[in-house]
Amino acid sequence: MKLIASLTTIPDREGGCYKCVKSLVNARPRFHKIVVVIPMTFLRMTKVYPQKAIRKLLALDKRVEVKRREGDLGPGTKYLGYGKGKNEFTFICDDDKTYPSHLIKALVKKMKKAKRNRGLFPVVLNSKKLNNHVRGMNGLLCPPGSIEGYEDFLKILPKEALEIDDDTFEVFLQAKKIPVIHLKRFKRWNPIFTNHLSPHALSANRKRRQRAKATFQKFLKSPPFESHSWSPPFESHESTSTPPLSPPGLPLSGSPSPFRQSTSDE
Repeated sequence: MKLIASLTTIPDREGGCYKCVKSLVNARPRFHKIVVVIPMTFLRMTKVYPQKAIRKLLALDKRVEVKRREGDLGPGTKYLGYGKGKNEFTFICDDDKTYPSHLIKALVKKMKKAKRNRGLFPVVLNSKKLNNHVRGMNGLLCPPGSIEGYEDFLKILPKEALEIDDDTFEVFLQAKKIPVIHLKRFKRWNPIFTNHLSPHALSANRKRRQRAKATFQKFLKSPPFESHSWSPPFESHESTSTPPLSPPGLPLSGSPSPFRQSTSDE
């Protein structure tokens, strides 16, 4: 198992991003690669990410890679440094947190246990007990193939909906019929926040996310969503228990869904 860490950042968080990447460099088990995806331009700001900050990240360790891309896909950009090898497992990170080794170990242990018992599915460490959701996550470890196609999915979303990522990735997994395995969070596993926003900034962020969620929900209910062919077939490299892909589409609220059967681990 090769561990890949993937995250994105913005100019206002260069200090927090540095602390985050440094924690990943020092984490055990060791990451094979730590990929920071930084857009050339950003959705909500005209600032450019400082080259000095990029050089500082690269100087941390030879395993750190900075991947520049044209176009910002919002917080979901953090998924785009995922490992594409058959034995590469991707840990999805936030640039405002540092990650202790015991959190990484817990996710890897649960992934290995799931591999033996149920097949390979994403493992999420939640801040609350939210069955079958990836919202409020404090850590997400994704197996090979599970993120493939997510960039294409983000590109069909309205621009306003790109302000959220937990909800969009959850829908993406549901459309590909990939369940989520939950790991109960203990206090000693908590990531440590490195950026503390002002009350005004937090309030603005909440309002922006509320607007984004409303836009996303409206998009899901529109006929075009059913007709998009953004999602490639998902093939598990380790298990035959994953159901085959059906045409893209999501059972909306109140409809039967295979993901309601996924269990949380106490």
